[in-house]
Amino acid sequence: MTMEQVSYSHRQLVFGILKTLVVRASQNNLDLTYDVDPEIPDQLIGDSLRLRQVITNLVGNAIKFTPSKMSRKGHVALTCRLVSIQDATVTLEFCVSDTGIGIARDKLSMIFDTFAQADGSTTRVRLLTRMLHLVLVNITD
Repeated sequence: MTMEQVSYSHRQLVFGILKTLVVRASQNNLDLTYDVDPEIPDQLIGDSLRLRQVITNLVGNAIKFTPSKMSRKGHVALTCRLVSIQDATVTLEFCVSDTGIGIARDKLSMIFDTFAQADGSTTRVRLLTRMLHLVLVNITD
């Protein structure tokens, strides 16, 4: 898989993604928040399109599968943390958390198992996992 290497604003990217998801979160009675580590350089070089796809997928799924209670709003949060800067390479950690019930420990290993689509195509989860790994490895300053 070829990764684009374009300059982009990390904060604008994250804000733009969440701006598109806030209506759906609100319709589901969920608060949607984000926190970007101030130590992360704003201008990065990497594949912003794939990063956008991954974050949108992860946060979108959290919104879809996080129920809210009548007595209390649910919550979905995206946190971006700087792990390291070495030479021209910036390593970031993205964490999506929510107030949903989570996934049973005995089911965690099944999340990224290969499965067949009805049309025989390859798994989207495996592609998403590979994309996430490539995006995280290849984000550079």
